[in-house]
Amino acid sequence: MKIAFVDLTHTGRYIHAINFSLGIGYVAAHAKQELPGISVHLFKYPAALSAWLEENQPDLVAFSNYMWNQRLHLTYARAVKARWPKTVTVFGGPNFPTAPDEQTRFLAERPEIDFYIDGEGEQAFALLCRTVRDAGGADAVKAAKTAIANTRYLSGGGLVAGAMLPRITDLDETLPSPYLTGLLDPYFDGKLTPMVQTSRGCPYSCTYCHDGIGYM
Repeated sequence: MKIAFVDLTHTGRYIHAINFSLGIGYVAAHAKQELPGISVHLFKYPAALSAWLEENQPDLVAFSNYMWNQRLHLTYARAVKARWPKTVTVFGGPNFPTAPDEQTRFLAERPEIDFYIDGEGEQAFALLCRTVRDAGGADAVKAAKTAIANTRYLSGGGLVAGAMLPRITDLDETLPSPYLTGLLDPYFDGKLTPMVQTSRGCPYSCTYCHDGIGYM
């Protein structure tokens, strides 16, 4: 299985999001650990992704989803689907509604998204990959309306939503480091800023913050 992990930044006049793609780094590192034999490719710059897609047909493309790159990622997802309809597109990230009816509308308005992973992505993404692989493709999963933890998708116009997995409480014990596995080595290009994560979640419930939701 050839997987592209995508966390693009706009690069018109300057690099807009100058941080390392730590989120997709964690998801990719965990996927490599749990799914032996897969090949993973991480992308930050649109030009690099475009050039790679000219030479490679991915089995699955996993996009982060933030307010600053959602439209850019949807554009790439539509292009991927137009060229390879069977390539699976997965989105994940905080720019997603919490209410089921709003999630249904979100996905209905964006048919280029096959699956959306809500909440923490590492364990759910590996589970989604296994489910799609064992079923023989995304269409088979959707036809069977298979519930996959943390994952939302539409089948027959209705929302299929798996139960939320328990949150990861010990990052060191559960997740391999995307730095120590070498996945983030290309990001040391003198332009981007490294990031580290020491904990997740928040004990407060501020309404203006994504981490204010009960899950976090």
